[in-house]
This record gives sequence, C-alpha cells and structure tokens, in this order.
Amino acid sequence: MSGGQQQHTAVCRALFQGGASKGVHRYWEMSRYQPLTGVLAIAIPYAGICAKVYAEILEEAQPDALKALPRGTSSISTFFFVRLPDSWVHIKNYTGYRFECGLCSGAVLGFVGLPTLGYYLETAFNEGNYSEVSGLLTIFYILIATLKYWLRLKLLWLYLLIAPFLLSGTSDIQLTNILRFLSEDIVPMPLRTGNLTNPETWSHLGDWLGMLLTDQALPGIIATILLTQIALVSTAFLALALFPLISKKFLGRFGRTIGHLVLVVIRSTPEFILVYVFLQFWGVIHAAGNHSSVAA
Repeated sequence: MSGGQQQHTAVCRALFQGGASKGVHRYWEMSRYQPLTGVLAIAIPYAGICAKVYAEILEEAQPDALKALPRGTSSISTFFFVRLPDSWVHIKNYTGYRFECGLCSGAVLGFVGLPTLGYYLETAFNEGNYSEVSGLLTIFYILIATLKYWLRLKLLWLYLLIAPFLLSGTSDIQLTNILRFLSEDIVPMPLRTGNLTNPETWSHLGDWLGMLLTDQALPGIIATILLTQIALVSTAFLALALFPLISKKFLGRFGRTIGHLVLVVIRSTPEFILVYVFLQFWGVIHAAGNHSSVAA
C-alpha cells in the first residue's frame, strides 16, 4: 500500500474510531451486549418523525368525505372508515421509505459495535479489505433495491414474530447507568464539583456557560446553519438533475430500472464510505488531520 493510501486509510480509521467510538463510547460498550439499545435508538426518533408526518398527511386529506358523515358518528369510526382509507396510500408509501431509512440507520449502527452489516463493513474497512467492502455494499444495495418485493403487509406479522428470536443478547436495563447519567453525566461540571450553596459555584457556572457559548455553541451553530444551507441548495440541484432517471416522461422501463439502481446506490451508501471515496478524490486536508490527533 502506498504512502497516500496509508494516509487515507489512517484518516478513515480515525473518523471511525474518533467520530464514533469516542463520541458514543458508553453506547458502544452497552450495544455490544444489548442490541435492544440499537432498536430503541432507531425506534424512538422514528416514532416522533412518523407521528409528525402521519398527522400532516391526515390534515392535508380532502375533507369532502368528512362533510358527508351523519351527525353523531364517533371519532373512532371516522378515523378508521373515512380519514385513514383516504390517506392510506400516502401513509403506506412514507412508511416504506422510513423503513428503508431504518435499514440504512441499522447498517450505520454496526459501526459502533452492533452486529449489523455496518459492523462487518467497518471491520473490512479497518483491515483494508476493500474487495470485501464492495461485496458487502453490493449485498446491501440488492437488499434496498428489492425492498418492494419482500416488504409485504401480509408478511409483516411473520417478521415481527421471528424478530425477537433473531435479536441476540440481553435486554437487561442497568438502573445504575440511568441514575449516573441523570445525576452526574449531564450535570454541568461547575455544579457537579462545587457546593450549590456557595455563590462562587454559580459564578463559575456562568463563566462556564459563557465560555461554552462563545467558544463552541455559537461557532458550531453558525457552521451548522451554513453547512445545512449549502447542502440543501446542492440537494436541490442534484435532485433536479437526477429525478429524470425514474420519470416516465424521460425514460422507458429499462432506463428507469437502471436509474432506480443508480439512486439506490446514491442514497444507501453509508456516509463513512462516501467520506473515504471523497478523500480519494480531494485528498486529506488539515481538518482531517485534527480527527486523527483526536482519535489518538
């Protein structure tokens, strides 16, 4: 392996270990033995997202059917026989999309120790076994591309039935970890180490918050807003350029099939893999070296 390739591999390893292992080291240690933590890490935010989107879908449905209901119709009957059937197609399509996102999130969770596809990707990546990486990615792309063939409502009960048996590991809840997190880990450092009845403790808290705001929060917020705006504009241009790949107005059936495969590869490739690919094109910049020093 050449010196440039070794440097790129070292940077990617630093991104894996510094960005993932150090940032979520306690989660990593727990998720090795408790896969349920990975399930909850996906289920909890997805529940909030789906609840919001489902509510918006129901609110945007046409109210004509509601106006035709007789007076005294119960809310439950209205929901199941009027509102839900009217919005079912949109809810089903969004649920399928969110499931695809869940597959990608599950793969990424493998980078912090869960035995998902991402775990084996991370192992092959760190060992420099890029042929195995490409093989695993191909399997993942096929999984996403064939989603509509095996994700069927009639099979959902079967998946739910066998899933708990395939989820290895224990699901014991460590109460001491929860209490330590609530009573120590999230408490600001000046309050954790000082006397709450001492005015100097609160003065130190103000200084600490000011330092946190000026040195980290404000620069981070500004950088995040700028990055998000640039990413959204780039997304708009890329979406405008790529949507013809699956549009009947531009391509035939064969062309749309190829376009679908291209979009599957684009949207399903884990971010860490994309980082490595971009490093191959543009090389290592000074900021990436900082990741390497942090990981050390």
